[in-house]
Amino acid sequence: MGIWVSSDAFEHLTSQSGEQHLALDFPAVDGLAYTFAGINWNPAGHPPAGVWNSPHFDFHYYLVDEAAIESIVTPGPLPFMGVATYDLPAPYWPEHFVYEDPRFIVKAMGEHLYDERSPEWDPAVPFTHTYIYGAYDFSIDPADPDGTVQLPLGPDGSLIDLPTYEGDGTGQLTFTEPMITEAFMRDVAASTTGEVTTDVPLPSAFPEAGYYPTSYTTRYVGSADAYAITLENFVWVDAYTA
Repeated sequence: MGIWVSSDAFEHLTSQSGEQHLALDFPAVDGLAYTFAGINWNPAGHPPAGVWNSPHFDFHYYLVDEAAIESIVTPGPLPFMGVATYDLPAPYWPEHFVYEDPRFIVKAMGEHLYDERSPEWDPAVPFTHTYIYGAYDFSIDPADPDGTVQLPLGPDGSLIDLPTYEGDGTGQLTFTEPMITEAFMRDVAASTTGEVTTDVPLPSAFPEAGYYPTSYTTRYVGSADAYAITLENFVWVDAYTA
């Protein structure tokens, strides 16, 4: 299951100076919970600084419908709603994954869980590609935070009050996401094999039972002059019931 990007589209997107966002609906398939893809081109990367600020694509494979994701809105001018304080049940945790710190709830995405073993967390290692899980609690009312927290977000590191959101106290997984730099995709296209496959850990459960990927591949298809970003090697995973 994947996203196909022709080289013409790739060149167009990577030539744009501003961020770009595209959505791609997936057909309904028995046993697959994936609903649509959100493809983000980030020419300046995004936080955290010094880790993911290289030009890259976020390939979000969502497990909920687009209307639910669009309901994750920001009450102010910042790109995130606030900070999550709900819990994510233990069965939803892939091995070696942790909360982002702070736990920002990003507009039209939710929060991000990352693999603490990813090489780019070493300042000496440049970011090339990684895999993210997304989470959110859809009982949250963006207009009704539970509290506030002060974080150094001003231009001079000054503290800013941000709302916190607990919802009903329990979140769920909402997407899986290969994040891949432009440079890495070009390197794959120029390589002998033309593809790189990376294994990813699975949680013991998802919100909906079905088939879920245990690896993702960045592939250049020379015969079509296109890139394929695919989720692969699916296995059955049961649903979590509290």
